[in-house]
Amino acid sequence: VCDKFASSFKVPKDVVKEDVTTVDGQRVVPLTDKKGTMDVTDTSSPRILRVTGITAGISTGLVFTYSPVSLTAPPAGQTVDSTALGF
Repeated sequence: VCDKFASSFKVPKDVVKEDVTTVDGQRVVPLTDKKGTMDVTDTSSPRILRVTGITAGISTGLVFTYSPVSLTAPPAGQTVDSTALGF
């Protein structure tokens, strides 16, 4: 199933890697095609910071914010043994 899903994506042929710039103080590499631009961090672990585009003549955009998250395991009384559910 995963292989069929992955193979359904086409490799883009018209993406242009623009010069490094900054978005909110972070170095990004803009990747642009005819539908818009995806700003990806210029790091060893790249992250999408912003996606902008034009759909039906309307400019659209999404901004992704990554913030540290602190997780604490819940008390045992608030958990479920997943093996009982077949996981």
